[in-house]
Amino acid sequence: MGWLPSAPQLNLNPLSVKASADKAGLSAADYTVQALKSGAIRFACEQPDSGHNHPRNLFVWRSNLLGSSGKGHEYMLKYLLGTDSGIQGEALGSSEGIKPEEVEMAVRRD
Repeated sequence: MGWLPSAPQLNLNPLSVKASADKAGLSAADYTVQALKSGAIRFACEQPDSGHNHPRNLFVWRSNLLGSSGKGHEYMLKYLLGTDSGIQGEALGSSEGIKPEEVEMAVRRD
C-alpha cells in the first residue's frame, strides 16, 4: 500500500471489511487479501473520481478554521460535517403560537 499516508485507502469503509470478514469466518487480513485478489475490494487511488474515494485530509497550519472567517465556518458545516451550511437558508418568519415569557430584570439598573 505504500508508505505515504492517505485516506481513504480502499473503496469502502474498513469497519465494513471487518464485519464482512467476521461474516465469512475469516480473519480481517485473510479476507482483505482474498477480496483484493478477487476485485471485491479496490484501492481508492484506482478510481479517484468516485464520490467515495475523495481524499479526507485537512491540513490547517497556523490558522483557526472555524473562527477565522465566515467562509471557514460554512466550509466546516457543509464539507466536513455534512450538514446544511445555511448560506441560502430560508427565513423562518414569525411563530404565531409561541410567545416568550416576560421576565423582570433581576439586576440593578444604574
